[in-house]
Amino acid sequence: MKRFLLLALVSVVLVLSSEDVCARSWRINSSTEAKADFTSLSEALKSLEVFNGDTLYLDSGCYVSGTSINKSVTIIGTGFNLSGSPIKEAVIGSTLEIGTSNLKVEGCVINGSVEFRKNAADVTFERCRILGNISEYAVPTISGPVKILSCFLGKGIGQQSGNNFVISNSIIRGQLAGLNSATITNNVIVYDGDDSKTDYALVDIKNSNISNNIIINTNLST
Repeated sequence: MKRFLLLALVSVVLVLSSEDVCARSWRINSSTEAKADFTSLSEALKSLEVFNGDTLYLDSGCYVSGTSINKSVTIIGTGFNLSGSPIKEAVIGSTLEIGTSNLKVEGCVINGSVEFRKNAADVTFERCRILGNISEYAVPTISGPVKILSCFLGKGIGQQSGNNFVISNSIIRGQLAGLNSATITNNVIVYDGDDSKTDYALVDIKNSNISNNIIINTNLST
């Protein structure tokens, strides 16, 4: 009997400790009237019920604050440029701090910046509008891969040493800087620049594949 109880206890512990065995989905809406699972991203990520591999859905029209992301989840919004559609944008209203791997953010409007912290790797942004800068914060380098796919970037990417970025099919209003071993293809890149002769749309890009882009650099000194 004791042996049976011990085996049962071990089985329960193994199930609870296996975060990816049964991935679940959760609704997030800042309105309590929506009766979603959580009212904010931070609440969901702090929950002991949300594990690595889970998916967090932002409801149409909801507005949530940015937060530190420390779990390997998928965050899905409703897309952007939805004017005239009954479906409204799901907005993350401030900075996202990323300190995890295997993260995907899809269909979200991010009004703040994206900051890579320690342990950030294997991150994908797809069909997102990011109005702030994408950069590292207090870390020496981002090993990647970091994928920016079919996005709109309002202030570009400012990395001191970002490795293995894939930037494709995106519209970028800003500068791409400090990337190594990047793949930059099929984008429209528009950079206003200033009156500096070294201030261009692409700066300090090394060992990278750059192809089939439209690059408009309105630097006043050129």
